[in-house]
Amino acid sequence: MKLISRYILTAFLLLTASVLAAQQVLMSFVCDFEDASQDALWTLNPGPRAGNIPHKWCIGEATNNTPGGKRALYISTDNGGKVEYSATPSCAVAYLSLPLNPGHDYALSFDWCAYGDGVDQQHDYLYVAWVPEKDVVLDKDIVINSSDNSLLDNIITGNNMIQLADEDDKQMWGQSRWMHCEATLHATSVTRRLIFIWVTYGSPIRNPGACIDNIEILDPVRCPAPKRLTMNASEEVEMVELSWQSVG
Repeated sequence: MKLISRYILTAFLLLTASVLAAQQVLMSFVCDFEDASQDALWTLNPGPRAGNIPHKWCIGEATNNTPGGKRALYISTDNGGKVEYSATPSCAVAYLSLPLNPGHDYALSFDWCAYGDGVDQQHDYLYVAWVPEKDVVLDKDIVINSSDNSLLDNIITGNNMIQLADEDDKQMWGQSRWMHCEATLHATSVTRRLIFIWVTYGSPIRNPGACIDNIEILDPVRCPAPKRLTMNASEEVEMVELSWQSVG
């Protein structure tokens, strides 16, 4: 009887520890796609209609923007061999669920490039969204699938879209070289998903499609950014001196 009770108590403790571990929040998150175990946490091209899209999100070695690194997240027509997209009108989705500390504003930054067709009013572009994992009222999963462009109506609404600090709007395109973006994520009691959406409307094709690298999500309270950053360059000794004001 004591042995059975001990087994029951052990199982209960293990279950409690698992629940508590699952509920732990992240103080920060850094992803350069060089860690295979971390890469496995991403959901790429979900949904039953994703197979109808010739290009897909991949994690591979066809492009990279990490010094000394090899890998990145990007759109490819051949499962990662090339950085390119097709003319098929579609939305390709990649996302990661992040349980952040409720009530905190996190600093999001990442590197990106995406060219795309910008001639017509409807052009190819990259969207970034911060979407609840579940509907708070219905307690049901919010389905985010790769599909045709009607998917956008379910995602690009209200406060789901991320306003990038250095962009005029919420669409990213027209850049064949790597760019750096910064934004703010507000964490609530509901786990949310960081979503990258590559939207295409047809020909012409202007590669590359969307590419992502060096994602950082930091709690400014714990990792405050320096203030009054200044730079002094000296041509005589080919040196650059940086100075800043510490905030703790």
